[in-house]
Amino acid sequence: MSVGLTLREDKVTVIFMDDGVYTATPIKPELVNLKPLNKEFEALSMLKCSLLADKFSMEKRGISNLLANVKAAGREEIVKTITESDIVIPF
Repeated sequence: MSVGLTLREDKVTVIFMDDGVYTATPIKPELVNLKPLNKEFEALSMLKCSLLADKFSMEKRGISNLLANVKAAGREEIVKTITESDIVIPF
C-alpha cells in the first residue's frame, strides 16, 4: 500500500507500532511460512519513504535490532509525525 501511495507526489512515512514492529526487524519469515519483505523495504527506501519504528513498542517486546533503513523513534516523534500529516491510513 505504501509503495502505491508514492505514485502521487505525497511524502510517505511508514510507522511500525505495537506488534507491527516485528515487521521492521531482521526476522526469518520462512520460519512462519511467509515470504521475505526485503524487496518491499528496498523499494520504500528507494522511493524516499521514511520508515519509523516506535521505541516504546520495541522495548515492550524486547526488540533491539531493526532493518538498516528503519529508524527507531520516540513516542513524541511518532505523535508529531501523525498529527502533522494531512492523511493517516491505519493498516
